[in-house]
Amino acid sequence: MILPEIHPKHIRYIKLGDGGWWVPTSLLEGVLCFGYHTIPHDVCERKDWDEVRRLLSGRKSEGAKTAGVTEVKAFYELGEDCLWITFADGYLWWAFAHPEVQWVWDGSYDDPARKRATLAWLAQH
Repeated sequence: MILPEIHPKHIRYIKLGDGGWWVPTSLLEGVLCFGYHTIPHDVCERKDWDEVRRLLSGRKSEGAKTAGVTEVKAFYELGEDCLWITFADGYLWWAFAHPEVQWVWDGSYDDPARKRATLAWLAQH
């Protein structure tokens, strides 16, 4: 397979749920699935990263809080020029995503809290 030439401005790894739980949903629906269920969508849309940090107060260390804020901020702020990667079923999967974040949480912690539509998922073995 000949891969297209790409020039991402950023590259981020996305876990797609504990143990890759949301990989099937992500690939089937063409979305990036993301958690952080206890952080309200409106807080992120306002880019109130201090409030996100406060909401992560249950984390064990300042470093863990900072990592959480960084992940949430990246999901909300990185644009279509970010290459998102994950690993599943022996493949490296990659996609670019539309910047709009959709709040989709239905109250179940098994399901993602928010999603971003991908332009397409591609795999490399």
